[in-house]
Amino acid sequence: TYTPDIYNCNCGYIVGFGNQIIIQSDGKIVVKGGVAFEDDPFNNFSVFVRHNPNGTPDTTFGINGIIQFLPQGSVMAMQPDGKIV
Repeated sequence: TYTPDIYNCNCGYIVGFGNQIIIQSDGKIVVKGGVAFEDDPFNNFSVFVRHNPNGTPDTTFGINGIIQFLPQGSVMAMQPDGKIV
């Protein structure tokens, strides 16, 4: 069970919501969400967070399982080759 309400990565920001989930062919779970810094909630951006099939963070993805980007994107998709765009 994945609960995207709050994901505390202990890295200075908290995922405030997950608005899209993709399960890759290897069972890894990618969640796109919005985040804000703990000390500045108006400084926000989007992230991809990837988990292994057992729910642990996939630390081989981005930096410790997280890729952040600006501006906030609206959609994520998986290409036929498995890449996420």
